[in-house]
Amino acid sequence: MPNCIIHRDGNIIHFINDCIVSERPNQKNKDYFGSNKKLHSFKAEGCKFKWVKSDEVFDPSKSIDDYTEVSYIGFIPVCSEEEVNSAIKATIKTTYSLEDEIKILRQKISGTLLDKEWEEYNTFVESLISEGKEIKEDK
Repeated sequence: MPNCIIHRDGNIIHFINDCIVSERPNQKNKDYFGSNKKLHSFKAEGCKFKWVKSDEVFDPSKSIDDYTEVSYIGFIPVCSEEEVNSAIKATIKTTYSLEDEIKILRQKISGTLLDKEWEEYNTFVESLISEGKEIKEDK
């Protein structure tokens, strides 16, 4: 799980190890949970975020540019092969529910699905899989 650096004007404000972000319904502020700190309902106005590998540790002598950003699948930062796989699934789910996927596959098998619909779905999924393979190869 990647670490999250929250910074403003190049100054590191928070360095959260193994960070998970939780969104609250009907609120613009988010919660950030990590092994070293918890930020509840954090107001991110004017802040920027940088996701870095989990093996990078906070060093007060480093600037924000000294940290290497992780890869992303969609908008999800990933560090490991397991995270790549989970991010691919989560990104697909943002566009297609499990029921939608089953329906598309069933219609494709039965021959009732329009070619255009299949191409849209298949291109979307295959592009995510290809992106995930590239990330895994770079690791």
